[in-house]
Amino acid sequence: MSTEHRSQSEPVRLRTRRSRLILRALTFAALILCTLISLRSPIFSQGANRARPYFEVASIKHNPGARTGLPFGAAGDRFTAPAATLKSLLMYAYRLHHWAVLGGPDWISSDLWEVQAKAPEGAVPPRTGPFDPFALTAVDFMLQSILEERFKLRVEKQSKRLNVYHLVIARGGLKIQPDAEQNPPPPPEKFPVSLNNLQPGSSRTKPGFIETRGVSIPTLLKTLLLQMSDRPIIDKTGLTALYSFKLQWSPSDSFSAGPSSFGPETISTPDGISFFTAIQEQVGLRLVPMEDSVEVLTIIAAQRPSEN
Repeated sequence: MSTEHRSQSEPVRLRTRRSRLILRALTFAALILCTLISLRSPIFSQGANRARPYFEVASIKHNPGARTGLPFGAAGDRFTAPAATLKSLLMYAYRLHHWAVLGGPDWISSDLWEVQAKAPEGAVPPRTGPFDPFALTAVDFMLQSILEERFKLRVEKQSKRLNVYHLVIARGGLKIQPDAEQNPPPPPEKFPVSLNNLQPGSSRTKPGFIETRGVSIPTLLKTLLLQMSDRPIIDKTGLTALYSFKLQWSPSDSFSAGPSSFGPETISTPDGISFFTAIQEQVGLRLVPMEDSVEVLTIIAAQRPSEN
Protein backbone atom coordinates (compact mmCIF):
# COMPACT_ATOMS: atom_id res chain seq x y z
CA MET A 1 0.00 0.00 0.00
CA SER A 2 1.41 3.37 -0.94
CA THR A 3 2.22 6.02 1.61
CA GLU A 4 -0.34 8.37 0.04
CA HIS A 5 -3.14 5.78 0.33
CA ARG A 6 -2.33 5.09 4.01
CA SER A 7 -2.37 8.78 4.79
CA GLN A 8 -5.86 9.08 3.30
CA SER A 9 -7.31 5.99 5.05
CA GLU A 10 -5.98 6.74 8.56
CA PRO A 11 -8.35 9.75 9.14
CA VAL A 12 -11.29 7.54 8.09
CA ARG A 13 -10.33 4.87 10.64
CA LEU A 14 -9.86 7.50 13.33
CA ARG A 15 -13.29 8.98 12.63
CA THR A 16 -14.87 5.51 12.73
CA ARG A 17 -13.21 4.69 16.05
CA ARG A 18 -14.25 8.06 17.50
CA SER A 19 -17.84 7.46 16.41
CA ARG A 20 -17.87 4.06 18.09
CA LEU A 21 -16.55 5.52 21.36
CA ILE A 22 -19.19 8.25 21.30
CA LEU A 23 -21.93 5.68 20.62
CA ARG A 24 -20.78 3.54 23.55
CA ALA A 25 -20.70 6.57 25.85
CA LEU A 26 -24.22 7.59 24.83
CA THR A 27 -25.50 4.04 25.34
CA PHE A 28 -23.95 3.90 28.83
CA ALA A 29 -25.49 7.28 29.74
CA ALA A 30 -28.90 6.12 28.53
CA LEU A 31 -28.67 2.99 30.69
CA ILE A 32 -27.86 5.10 33.76
CA LEU A 33 -30.77 7.44 33.01
CA CYS A 34 -33.21 4.53 32.65
CA THR A 35 -31.99 3.08 35.94
CA LEU A 36 -32.53 6.38 37.76
CA ILE A 37 -36.02 6.73 36.30
CA SER A 38 -36.94 3.20 37.35
CA LEU A 39 -35.92 4.00 40.92
CA ARG A 40 -38.55 6.72 41.06
CA SER A 41 -41.29 4.27 42.01
CA PRO A 42 -43.90 5.30 44.58
CA ILE A 43 -42.03 5.62 47.86
CA PHE A 44 -44.64 3.82 49.92
CA SER A 45 -45.21 1.05 47.37
CA GLN A 46 -43.64 -2.29 48.24
CA GLY A 47 -41.96 -3.48 45.04
CA ALA A 48 -42.49 -7.02 43.81
CA ASN A 49 -38.76 -7.71 43.99
CA ARG A 50 -38.58 -6.77 47.68
CA ALA A 51 -39.24 -9.10 50.58
CA ARG A 52 -42.66 -7.99 51.79
CA PRO A 53 -44.60 -9.18 54.84
CA TYR A 54 -48.05 -10.69 54.35
CA PHE A 55 -50.79 -11.91 56.62
CA GLU A 56 -51.13 -15.66 56.77
CA VAL A 57 -54.87 -15.34 56.18
CA ALA A 58 -56.90 -12.21 55.41
CA SER A 59 -60.50 -11.44 54.56
CA ILE A 60 -61.92 -8.14 53.25
CA LYS A 61 -65.69 -7.84 52.79
CA HIS A 62 -67.93 -4.92 51.90
CA ASN A 63 -70.02 -4.03 54.96
CA PRO A 64 -72.46 -1.29 53.83
CA GLY A 65 -74.99 -1.68 56.65
CA ALA A 66 -72.51 -1.42 59.52
CA ARG A 67 -72.44 1.31 62.12
CA THR A 68 -69.71 3.86 61.52
CA GLY A 69 -67.10 4.82 64.08
CA LEU A 70 -66.45 1.31 65.39
CA PRO A 71 -62.92 0.90 66.82
CA PHE A 72 -60.41 -1.27 64.98
CA GLY A 73 -56.77 -2.22 65.22
CA ALA A 74 -54.20 -4.91 65.98
CA ALA A 75 -54.05 -7.18 69.01
CA GLY A 76 -51.02 -9.45 68.99
CA ASP A 77 -50.82 -11.19 65.62
CA ARG A 78 -54.40 -10.34 64.60
CA PHE A 79 -55.90 -7.30 62.90
CA THR A 80 -59.65 -6.68 63.12
CA ALA A 81 -61.75 -3.91 61.59
CA PRO A 82 -65.53 -4.49 61.75
CA ALA A 83 -66.40 -1.45 59.63
CA ALA A 84 -63.65 0.86 58.35
CA THR A 85 -63.19 3.03 55.29
CA LEU A 86 -60.19 2.57 53.03
CA LYS A 87 -58.93 6.01 54.07
CA SER A 88 -59.06 5.12 57.76
CA LEU A 89 -57.29 1.83 57.04
CA LEU A 90 -54.59 3.75 55.17
CA MET A 91 -54.24 6.17 58.06
CA TYR A 92 -53.74 3.22 60.41
CA ALA A 93 -51.37 1.30 58.12
CA TYR A 94 -49.08 4.29 57.57
CA ARG A 95 -49.65 5.98 60.96
CA LEU A 96 -50.91 9.20 59.42
CA HIS A 97 -53.53 11.83 60.27
CA HIS A 98 -56.48 12.51 57.98
CA TRP A 99 -54.85 15.63 56.52
CA ALA A 100 -51.86 13.55 55.35
CA VAL A 101 -53.88 11.23 53.05
CA LEU A 102 -54.99 12.95 49.84
CA GLY A 103 -56.55 12.02 46.52
CA GLY A 104 -58.40 8.89 45.47
CA PRO A 105 -62.06 8.32 44.51
CA ASP A 106 -64.84 9.58 46.79
CA TRP A 107 -65.79 6.08 48.00
CA ILE A 108 -62.54 5.66 49.96
CA SER A 109 -64.07 7.87 52.67
CA SER A 110 -67.59 6.40 52.62
CA ASP A 111 -67.59 2.67 51.76
CA LEU A 112 -67.20 0.46 54.85
CA TRP A 113 -65.13 -2.73 54.86
CA GLU A 114 -64.82 -5.58 57.32
CA VAL A 115 -61.23 -6.77 57.62
CA GLN A 116 -60.10 -9.89 59.48
CA ALA A 117 -56.44 -10.92 59.25
CA LYS A 118 -53.89 -13.03 61.07
CA ALA A 119 -50.10 -12.80 60.82
CA PRO A 120 -47.88 -15.88 60.49
CA GLU A 121 -46.78 -17.41 63.78
CA GLY A 122 -43.77 -15.59 65.20
CA ALA A 123 -43.96 -12.75 62.64
CA VAL A 124 -45.00 -10.11 65.20
CA PRO A 125 -42.29 -9.49 67.81
CA PRO A 126 -43.37 -8.30 71.27
CA ARG A 127 -43.13 -4.56 71.84
CA THR A 128 -40.24 -3.26 73.92
CA GLY A 129 -39.74 0.22 75.31
CA PRO A 130 -42.31 3.02 75.37
CA PHE A 131 -45.24 2.92 72.98
CA ASP A 132 -44.73 5.16 69.94
CA PRO A 133 -48.08 5.71 68.16
CA PHE A 134 -46.28 6.79 64.98
CA ALA A 135 -43.81 3.87 64.73
CA LEU A 136 -44.73 1.33 62.05
CA THR A 137 -45.12 -2.27 63.24
CA ALA A 138 -44.97 -5.64 61.49
CA VAL A 139 -48.78 -5.70 61.35
CA ASP A 140 -48.80 -2.23 59.75
CA PHE A 141 -46.55 -3.44 56.92
CA MET A 142 -48.76 -6.50 56.42
CA LEU A 143 -51.82 -4.26 56.26
CA GLN A 144 -50.09 -2.09 53.65
CA SER A 145 -49.46 -5.23 51.58
CA ILE A 146 -53.05 -6.48 51.72
CA LEU A 147 -54.50 -3.03 50.92
CA GLU A 148 -52.16 -2.70 47.94
CA GLU A 149 -53.09 -6.17 46.69
CA ARG A 150 -56.85 -6.25 47.28
CA PHE A 151 -57.64 -2.60 46.47
CA LYS A 152 -55.11 -2.39 43.60
CA LEU A 153 -53.75 0.52 45.58
CA ARG A 154 -50.95 2.77 44.40
CA VAL A 155 -49.79 5.60 46.63
CA GLU A 156 -47.01 8.13 46.37
CA LYS A 157 -45.21 10.35 48.83
CA GLN A 158 -45.48 14.01 47.83
CA SER A 159 -44.95 17.50 49.19
CA LYS A 160 -48.02 19.75 49.43
CA ARG A 161 -48.70 23.19 50.86
CA LEU A 162 -51.27 22.92 53.64
CA ASN A 163 -52.55 24.92 56.58
CA VAL A 164 -50.23 24.09 59.49
CA TYR A 165 -49.24 25.28 62.95
CA HIS A 166 -45.73 26.61 63.52
CA LEU A 167 -44.57 25.85 67.06
CA VAL A 168 -42.57 28.91 68.16
CA ILE A 169 -41.26 30.40 71.40
CA ALA A 170 -43.81 32.85 72.84
CA ARG A 171 -43.04 36.55 73.07
CA GLY A 172 -42.50 36.32 76.83
CA GLY A 173 -39.85 33.63 76.40
CA LEU A 174 -39.65 29.97 77.32
CA LYS A 175 -41.08 29.17 80.76
CA ILE A 176 -39.54 25.71 81.22
CA GLN A 177 -35.91 24.87 81.92
CA PRO A 178 -33.79 22.14 80.29
CA ASP A 179 -33.40 19.05 82.45
CA ALA A 180 -30.18 18.71 84.43
CA GLU A 181 -29.70 15.28 82.82
CA GLN A 182 -29.45 15.73 79.06
CA ASN A 183 -28.31 12.17 78.35
CA PRO A 184 -30.94 9.95 79.96
CA PRO A 185 -30.29 6.21 80.06
CA PRO A 186 -31.89 4.07 77.35
CA PRO A 187 -35.45 3.08 78.18
CA PRO A 188 -35.94 -0.33 79.80
CA GLU A 189 -37.31 -3.19 77.74
CA LYS A 190 -40.56 -3.20 79.71
CA PHE A 191 -42.13 -0.13 81.22
CA PRO A 192 -43.90 -0.27 84.60
CA VAL A 193 -47.64 0.12 84.33
CA SER A 194 -47.75 2.52 87.29
CA LEU A 195 -48.83 5.99 86.23
CA ASN A 196 -46.65 7.45 88.99
CA ASN A 197 -43.46 6.20 87.34
CA LEU A 198 -42.98 8.25 84.17
CA GLN A 199 -39.83 7.10 82.41
CA PRO A 200 -37.23 9.45 80.84
CA GLY A 201 -38.04 10.22 77.22
CA SER A 202 -41.76 9.51 77.60
CA SER A 203 -45.01 11.33 78.25
CA ARG A 204 -48.59 10.61 79.24
CA THR A 205 -51.80 12.34 78.31
CA LYS A 206 -55.46 12.47 79.27
CA PRO A 207 -58.20 14.98 78.46
CA GLY A 208 -56.90 18.39 79.47
CA PHE A 209 -53.48 17.15 80.60
CA ILE A 210 -49.99 16.39 79.25
CA GLU A 211 -46.99 15.41 81.36
CA THR A 212 -43.53 14.84 79.92
CA ARG A 213 -40.20 13.74 81.36
CA GLY A 214 -36.94 14.37 79.56
CA VAL A 215 -38.43 14.76 76.08
CA SER A 216 -37.18 16.61 73.04
CA ILE A 217 -39.30 19.01 71.01
CA PRO A 218 -39.86 16.36 68.24
CA THR A 219 -41.22 14.01 70.92
CA LEU A 220 -43.42 16.80 72.23
CA LEU A 221 -44.79 17.32 68.72
CA LYS A 222 -45.84 13.66 68.58
CA THR A 223 -47.73 14.15 71.83
CA LEU A 224 -49.38 17.32 70.55
CA LEU A 225 -50.44 15.58 67.34
CA LEU A 226 -52.25 12.98 69.42
CA GLN A 227 -54.19 15.77 71.10
CA MET A 228 -54.91 17.93 68.06
CA SER A 229 -55.21 16.42 64.61
CA ASP A 230 -56.78 19.17 62.52
CA ARG A 231 -53.46 20.15 60.89
CA PRO A 232 -49.70 19.43 60.96
CA ILE A 233 -47.38 21.01 63.53
CA ILE A 234 -43.90 22.13 62.44
CA ASP A 235 -41.16 22.87 64.95
CA LYS A 236 -39.76 26.39 64.55
CA THR A 237 -38.39 26.78 68.09
CA GLY A 238 -34.77 25.85 67.41
CA LEU A 239 -34.69 24.12 70.82
CA THR A 240 -32.51 21.01 71.09
CA ALA A 241 -32.54 20.23 74.82
CA LEU A 242 -34.67 17.76 76.80
CA TYR A 243 -37.51 19.10 78.97
CA SER A 244 -39.89 17.93 81.69
CA PHE A 245 -43.15 19.75 82.36
CA LYS A 246 -46.89 19.50 82.94
CA LEU A 247 -49.52 21.22 80.82
CA GLN A 248 -53.16 21.57 81.90
CA TRP A 249 -56.16 23.12 80.15
CA SER A 250 -59.93 22.83 80.01
CA PRO A 251 -60.88 19.26 79.02
CA SER A 252 -63.89 20.64 77.15
CA ASP A 253 -61.70 22.71 74.85
CA SER A 254 -61.89 21.29 71.32
CA PHE A 255 -58.63 21.54 69.38
CA SER A 256 -60.45 21.47 66.07
CA ALA A 257 -62.41 24.48 67.30
CA GLY A 258 -59.17 26.36 67.89
CA PRO A 259 -57.47 28.55 65.29
CA SER A 260 -58.02 26.12 62.41
CA SER A 261 -58.65 29.14 60.22
CA PHE A 262 -56.45 32.20 60.34
CA GLY A 263 -58.21 33.68 63.35
CA PRO A 264 -57.25 34.50 66.95
CA GLU A 265 -54.36 32.54 68.40
CA THR A 266 -55.92 32.01 71.85
CA ILE A 267 -59.48 30.98 72.56
CA SER A 268 -60.98 30.76 76.05
CA THR A 269 -63.82 28.42 76.93
CA PRO A 270 -66.55 28.76 79.59
CA ASP A 271 -64.97 25.91 81.58
CA GLY A 272 -61.51 27.47 81.80
CA ILE A 273 -58.30 27.95 79.88
CA SER A 274 -57.93 26.77 76.29
CA PHE A 275 -55.05 24.65 75.06
CA PHE A 276 -53.65 27.51 72.97
CA THR A 277 -53.61 29.81 75.99
CA ALA A 278 -52.26 27.11 78.31
CA ILE A 279 -49.24 26.18 76.20
CA GLN A 280 -48.29 29.86 75.95
CA GLU A 281 -48.79 30.74 79.62
CA GLN A 282 -47.49 27.53 81.19
CA VAL A 283 -44.74 26.45 78.78
CA GLY A 284 -43.86 29.59 76.83
CA LEU A 285 -44.64 28.16 73.38
CA ARG A 286 -47.15 29.30 70.76
CA LEU A 287 -48.96 27.55 67.93
CA VAL A 288 -49.18 30.00 65.04
CA PRO A 289 -51.48 29.26 62.06
CA MET A 290 -49.47 29.33 58.82
CA GLU A 291 -49.26 27.73 55.39
CA ASP A 292 -46.26 25.49 54.69
CA SER A 293 -45.05 22.49 52.68
CA VAL A 294 -45.61 19.11 54.34
CA GLU A 295 -45.19 15.50 53.32
CA VAL A 296 -48.42 13.70 52.41
CA LEU A 297 -49.52 10.36 51.02
CA THR A 298 -51.32 10.78 47.70
CA ILE A 299 -53.55 8.01 46.36
CA ILE A 300 -52.72 7.50 42.69
CA ALA A 301 -55.11 4.59 42.06
CA ALA A 302 -57.62 2.47 44.03
CA GLN A 303 -60.31 -0.06 43.09
CA ARG A 304 -63.05 -1.71 45.10
CA PRO A 305 -61.95 -5.29 45.84
CA SER A 306 -63.92 -8.34 44.76
CA GLU A 307 -65.68 -10.34 47.48
CA ASN A 308 -63.58 -13.05 49.10
